[in-house]
Amino acid sequence: MHGGIEARYSTLPSKKIFRLNLDTMIWNEVRAENSPSLSHHACVPLAGKYMVLIGGWNGKSRTSSIVIFDTMKEEWIYPNVTGFPDDAGLSSHTASLLNDGSIIVIGREGTLRMQPGKEYTGNVYMLKGCMERREFRYEEYSRFTESRSGHTTSFIGPTLYIIGGRNDQLLEVHKGYRSGHPKNNLMESIVTIAKSLPPMSKMPGGRKHHIAIEGSSTILIHGGETFRGQNSQPIGEILLMTNTPNINFYKVGTSKVERAGHACCIAQDRILFHGGFSGKDLIHGDTRELRILW
Repeated sequence: MHGGIEARYSTLPSKKIFRLNLDTMIWNEVRAENSPSLSHHACVPLAGKYMVLIGGWNGKSRTSSIVIFDTMKEEWIYPNVTGFPDDAGLSSHTASLLNDGSIIVIGREGTLRMQPGKEYTGNVYMLKGCMERREFRYEEYSRFTESRSGHTTSFIGPTLYIIGGRNDQLLEVHKGYRSGHPKNNLMESIVTIAKSLPPMSKMPGGRKHHIAIEGSSTILIHGGETFRGQNSQPIGEILLMTNTPNINFYKVGTSKVERAGHACCIAQDRILFHGGFSGKDLIHGDTRELRILW
């Protein structure tokens, strides 16, 4: 776990990196020189040992930088990066490994320095790299997606699903993309829950900074902020989305843990999430396991 902010609305990102022991569930800080200070960045695991950090806020500006942590050697690598516009950066975007080895980067693109009235575009970039040469290059791929930030990107089969990140149009669907990560069987057991519930009669409302975990035929969604005005607070809603035979959403329940901006993963058949913020702008540093009983 790397970076983030330690106070709501802070512009000073952390450079700390921690490792969780899944047997003891104890976090330990990893002491490694040259760690970057970043928040609102994306992370892609690569080759079973690298953490590829993409974009984010560095305390002064949005950046398109690539910084890599070698978890075996416990050292930071700063590769040569080309192809991204000089006057733009990324934050609250998503980055996903595809089955051809490239990384698709979707979401918020803004000027390096905040300017009143400056519009953000919804560009999509393909990021390709070579670890041996320590080189990465962005290629503008498409403008097919609407402008979003705080969304999630998930895959079911050859289809990419962009969820949230704006008030309207909760879901975008794009064919012809496959994930480069293997699916976990845990998610398939969760599909049985959806089969026992009636689908929601209408699409859920817009949200941002939620989490989404993908399986072979379903996506689990938890938390996030809704677009209900300035006083909107994180929610604990748990949803499932399936795509066969049609796209349907199911409300599994509402967790007492209301969070937004948290991180999540599946590890050893356990759904874990960490951190995030809740009402009254409280930042959390806890790690929780989401257990779904049926």
